[in-house]
Amino acid sequence: MPNIVRRLRKACKFVGWILSGIMGFAVAITLKHLIDTPQPLESALPGEARLYRWHAYHVFYKVLGTPENPPIVLLHNPGIGASAYEMRHIMAKLAQHYIVYAPDLLGFGLSDRPNIDYTADTYTDLCHDFLTEVVQIAQRPATLLASGISCTYAVEVAHQFPDSCERLVLISPTSLFDNKQVSRAFSSLLRLPIFGLCLYALCSTRSALHWLLAQRNPQHQRKQKGQREQAKAKVEYFYAATHRFGAEHAPLALWSGRLSRDATRPFALLQQPALLIWGTQALRDFSAISDEHQKHHMPQQTRLAIMRDAGIYVHEQYPDVVITDILDWSD
Repeated sequence: MPNIVRRLRKACKFVGWILSGIMGFAVAITLKHLIDTPQPLESALPGEARLYRWHAYHVFYKVLGTPENPPIVLLHNPGIGASAYEMRHIMAKLAQHYIVYAPDLLGFGLSDRPNIDYTADTYTDLCHDFLTEVVQIAQRPATLLASGISCTYAVEVAHQFPDSCERLVLISPTSLFDNKQVSRAFSSLLRLPIFGLCLYALCSTRSALHWLLAQRNPQHQRKQKGQREQAKAKVEYFYAATHRFGAEHAPLALWSGRLSRDATRPFALLQQPALLIWGTQALRDFSAISDEHQKHHMPQQTRLAIMRDAGIYVHEQYPDVVITDILDWSD
């Protein structure tokens, strides 16, 4: 019996040392994150920089193109380090045919990052107000090009306010077909300031960002010298974007599931033509989209464009193909 007690004590001590080491590592990373914040950040997009005052906050956006051209609004995918930066490869080419608006969503990029209750309604309302007050839809409705979870916001706006949007381009709209729910326990943990900040600090290290970018774009890992330099520059840009005062609030809301919404019904009721652009690597189960059940929920005026060997950010991997698909579909 004494031997069992001694073994239990040793095991408890060993577990305690491991937990202490993990906590110490997390605290050290968090302190480094706080010391490195803020980092200087400049927009990498072409065009004129502008600010849109939305309620009490400022939303940064770039505009490029001839005003006589039809408007198109680019909505980036929310995520850690996210901004309109992901549209850098397609903005200038789209500006040859459209007047292009590329905002940083509230809580991301160069926009304000207030500590508010971020929800799907936040971005749906922001998108609608941006169309109304900036793009001036009274003169001409816009095309909405959205990526990732932002496809949900674009669909909601197009469904609720059909006069504001004439077309939709949805790039990897995984949230429309795979609306997974976050566990309540994990969501509650993320609301704890210390836990949430520590997790965000760990996910915003250069090593974590390098891994994240490699997952979203396999070309990020290539060994050629020029591509290594580009990959390093991209990591540094994301590092600067994640190290801004308040940059953790919106991603934590995303991880807790508050930015998601089931938009299946609005999508099925869409009146506008829609182009869905997918990469095969982004399709976990392609049959889930091609089977009869999902076809029943797809509007008849929807067109699919599938690109082999592309991931979620297909517009970063194959921008020329994406531009060609958009222009052919528009014509």
